[in-house]
Amino acid sequence: MRKGFNAYAAAMNDPGGLNLITTEQSLAKMRLSHQASYHLASEMLPQLNTVLMLLCISLFPIMVLALFVREIAAKVIIN
Repeated sequence: MRKGFNAYAAAMNDPGGLNLITTEQSLAKMRLSHQASYHLASEMLPQLNTVLMLLCISLFPIMVLALFVREIAAKVIIN
């Protein structure tokens, strides 16, 4: 009912009604963009977490082995 009155007011060139229509359109676009972002994040974040965790796990043995080489050990400990 309310949207019908607002649409009628907008059809009569009422500035307030036109402002309301543009506000509703921008809010609808914002909701769509948020939904797309949430969908993308729900797919990508678990994959990114897995890749970064594997990177951390795979670098640990390399760092431990670097400690046994005297030339590299000081640089590894300092960093």
